[in-house]
Amino acid sequence: MPEVLEKVPTIFQIHEEFDIAPRKDSHSDFAGRIYCELMNRLENTEYLAKFDTFRYLDDWQINSFGDFKNMIQIENFVAGLRRFGASPRFIKQKLEEFAGMGTASGTYAPDIFVTERTERHNEFRVPLLVIEILSQHSREHDLHFKPYFYETIGVQEYFIGEAGVETGTLIKGYRRVDERYQPIPLEETQYFSAVINSHLPRHWTI
Repeated sequence: MPEVLEKVPTIFQIHEEFDIAPRKDSHSDFAGRIYCELMNRLENTEYLAKFDTFRYLDDWQINSFGDFKNMIQIENFVAGLRRFGASPRFIKQKLEEFAGMGTASGTYAPDIFVTERTERHNEFRVPLLVIEILSQHSREHDLHFKPYFYETIGVQEYFIGEAGVETGTLIKGYRRVDERYQPIPLEETQYFSAVINSHLPRHWTI
């Protein structure tokens, strides 16, 4: 029987705190569920969980990801996306997207991430752990581009979740080892996070 976390009342506070419409939205509900659980687990630690609208990765971090007008970087980029299972069509799409930019400009807001509690509100650092919940419009991006992106900028662990109607599932986890992501093995019904020194269940109620 898979381990399933019980609901906590504070999940409903997420809608008000982050101005999410009070409707059944499995993506937001799953993200909120994980956020609440991480907040509880990290309450007396040096770490803090944050929700996506709370803070963005800024331009200097993203630009440090690479100069896409440099052929060596392009080769690394293509090889990196292939390592994470990207199709030729998706790689071509991303190359065309970045071709006119020179660098990977823009802003990114991870669904949930963990950072040091001592971090200032206006200071941008690379998160220690990121969790993204798949959605229809960003599925390939989260599965094939973001692992390479987060690996490159130094995020220590990256987990990917998928929301259903009443349950959510963590489907993959990666840990940075020698500057490369390695899959985190599923231990029966849970993944171990070295960042928070705790197990994350594969199956969640939402």
